[in-house]
Amino acid sequence: MKNVTVGPESAAEAMTIPRVSNLGPVYFVRCELRDEHNTVLADNVYWQAATDDDLGDPKNDEQFKTNLARWSNMSALNALPKVQVKVASEFFAQGGQGTARITLSNDSNHVAFFLRTEITRGIDGEEISPITYDDNYVTLFPHEKRVIAVGFKVSALRGQHLALRTAGYNVEKTASLIQGTGEPADRR
Repeated sequence: MKNVTVGPESAAEAMTIPRVSNLGPVYFVRCELRDEHNTVLADNVYWQAATDDDLGDPKNDEQFKTNLARWSNMSALNALPKVQVKVASEFFAQGGQGTARITLSNDSNHVAFFLRTEITRGIDGEEISPITYDDNYVTLFPHEKRVIAVGFKVSALRGQHLALRTAGYNVEKTASLIQGTGEPADRR
């Protein structure tokens, strides 16, 4: 690990990760950006195949389209064990602004891959829009927990009950109503 200083509105190459051999056909790479106090500022997970895409002969390409000769093999993701993720949620409203806090917990010994949460109008309803999530499409490693903060206007509910839908690549879809209060949700 090396320290890198990046100015505002700029970019810097921090590292290059070579392909790691003997990890299997597909593996996960976690990238955490931390500040000088070791506080996590960003946490991203990538999945990498043991082989590259084969871009083929450039002569076969069309404008704005690359005709690949062969895709890398990511099919091992289809064999991920099913995982049950615990989902807890809270809702707070004040001054017409709604805030939800969603806690996802993976108590298993397996990765819960590509989890997405949706705040919806009713159990089978559409996702509220506009809405902001401070994170989504998350991957939880074994015994990890993630808290997601969500903000929206209460009027976007259009009189429906507030609900939460969660699903992942190897996590079954669940839906439940969210209970709430009129207290502010500044705690995190």
